[in-house]
Amino acid sequence: MLKPIHFFQRAPYGDMTASDLEGTYQFKSPADLYGKLRRARPQIVQGGEAFVRRLVPTAWAVLAYSRLHGRPYIVPSLENLPVAGKYGPAWAAAMRASIRPYIRGAALDIAINAGAESNLRWAGARPERIERMMYGTWGVDTGEFSPEGAREELPGSGAKIVFLGRIDREKGVFDLLEAMPAVLDRVEADLVLVGDGPDRQAVKDAARAAGIEGKVHLLGTVMNKDVPRCLRSASVLAAPSRTTQKWAEQVGMSAIQALACGVPVVTTPSGSIAEFIEDGVTGLLVPEADPSALAAALIRFLTQEDVRSQFAARARAEAVRRFDARTNIRAIERRILAACGFS
Repeated sequence: MLKPIHFFQRAPYGDMTASDLEGTYQFKSPADLYGKLRRARPQIVQGGEAFVRRLVPTAWAVLAYSRLHGRPYIVPSLENLPVAGKYGPAWAAAMRASIRPYIRGAALDIAINAGAESNLRWAGARPERIERMMYGTWGVDTGEFSPEGAREELPGSGAKIVFLGRIDREKGVFDLLEAMPAVLDRVEADLVLVGDGPDRQAVKDAARAAGIEGKVHLLGTVMNKDVPRCLRSASVLAAPSRTTQKWAEQVGMSAIQALACGVPVVTTPSGSIAEFIEDGVTGLLVPEADPSALAAALIRFLTQEDVRSQFAARARAEAVRRFDARTNIRAIERRILAACGFS
């Protein structure tokens, strides 16, 4: 069994408790990380994402610890955008050269999606050491995220369309606002935005300009432990993300959480979403940046209770089958131990 020791540089979401931080190591730089690895002496190291430019020096620290102390390491990747498209050909060539020893030296290279696997192969990963698994985002606790349990009293008097995530243009929040008048023409509904982000005020202004401010509610950040309560009160989860040059959905965690709570999902094929949400089975995928198609899908779930119930049942079953975190972690643990010679 693996006993984790966590090394982190920052905790940006502000939702870690004192007990979460017990036994962890916060590092200030790659050199500091190397020193703290030496102090903790882990037998296996999980390296960081290789395809984020600012994290390359951290990869070197892990590689140095492994080589100097004879410890195996694994490399997980979620990055699904081609490196050359994200950073340009010159930077991509430099990154490939700098991370190739790190990628090839790993006992196991784990890709969470098809794009990440493609990037690992591009960087020189050994084919026999590449594994497609839920990693980093393990899935969800399907006991905690379930249709049964307490519900949050969400604002508004109509059916609840819930958005859960960063309030940011690339997450499709303005497409949702544009879709809402068509939805409201057909059904009494409220849009509840759970989360915070750079476009929070712009969303308020846009809702006011569209005359729907009374139907758009911004809850702000909700602690992860309270997310199931919000999702159980949702009629549908809307996640209409837009792909950009530098970002695309790598998994779509809010959608998986919704599935586990028996909530059907309306989303887009941004990035790797279609690998996790099956169109017409556990959710509906609509084209990116298409408020009309988004509205039609939302209306379908909000006006056809039998359809919504069928999708909800399939969503829950798929979450239990494929996205249960405990099941996934046990499988990953066995694979890591085997790859690192501890089985």
